[in-house]
Amino acid sequence: MKVYKFSCGNSSTGVCGFVVEVRAESAEHALELARDYIREVEDGVPIGDEECGSKPGIVYANMYFSAGEISLADIEDEYEEE
Repeated sequence: MKVYKFSCGNSSTGVCGFVVEVRAESAEHALELARDYIREVEDGVPIGDEECGSKPGIVYANMYFSAGEISLADIEDEYEEE
């Protein structure tokens, strides 16, 4: 079993980025698992709003994902589990 680290976007050069590590038998299976997970959160992940007590002045903040855009090329690292 390997762990595949997908790195998508780059918060060093853009507004945001995200990383997801997936345990799988192959890179293709890892991609399938990563896409399935991202589909679950595609409607957005709340970052904050007035009700949950985010920073003053922030009315609404949400992060959106697109499962179809992640690819094998996004694998930044892979390693065997010990």
